[in-house]
Amino acid sequence: MRSITSHIVTAIVTATLFLGLSRAYAWTGPSAAPPNSNVSAPINVGTVDQVKNAGLSLNALAVFGNTILSGSSRYLNFGTTAGSGGYGIRDNAGTMQFKNSAGSWTAFGSGSGSLSGAGTANYLAKWSSASALADTILYDNGTNVGIGTTNPTAKLQVAGQIHSSTGGIKFPDGTVQTTAATGGGITAATTQNCEAIGNSCVTPACPTGYFRSGCSMSGDMYAPEALMGASPYGSAQCSCVFAASRRGQVCYVYCLK
Repeated sequence: MRSITSHIVTAIVTATLFLGLSRAYAWTGPSAAPPNSNVSAPINVGTVDQVKNAGLSLNALAVFGNTILSGSSRYLNFGTTAGSGGYGIRDNAGTMQFKNSAGSWTAFGSGSGSLSGAGTANYLAKWSSASALADTILYDNGTNVGIGTTNPTAKLQVAGQIHSSTGGIKFPDGTVQTTAATGGGITAATTQNCEAIGNSCVTPACPTGYFRSGCSMSGDMYAPEALMGASPYGSAQCSCVFAASRRGQVCYVYCLK
């Protein structure tokens, strides 16, 4: 019995040694210590540049310097498809292009959502189409604005006809002129006045459509020193001040149309 057991043990040991030697003989180790022979250098945190010839998968990537996609016609894809079939950004022989999902490759500066056009210095821009800019007729020299002129000398200077369809024109004194004289002259004139109560009074305003053309006053012809002065008041009135309270002292506003 012991003889049979010993033979079995011997056979097992012999088979194990034979298989181990066979495997050792079949495996060929590197011809030199890594990384100088057929074993690639590991990715490390050293300061020496390294090259990975196969793909590299990362869960996240932070770059603290410049990045170069070496070669021509390279792609920066998003999603799961690489190359032309995917979407993202690519270099097409020196022309940068983009592609949206289910879209087509389009050069930057063209296509839907891109801007184009050109302008001239100092001219205000306008949309000449849904995606293009062009000059307007408004010229801004930084101080004044010109329409039809590139040398405006007032806040707004127009080289051409001005048309006011509603509202009229408002002047610095607040008056508004909605109609203009025809035939080169005044079409109507009127006067509003007030008699002084005490030593002053303010006239009623010029009627609608009229503008104030002047102010005057009258009083005791034998006491001209009583007439202190008449001056514009508000947008279409006059104010007069007299030296003393006397009867018959009147203030006038002259209105033209």
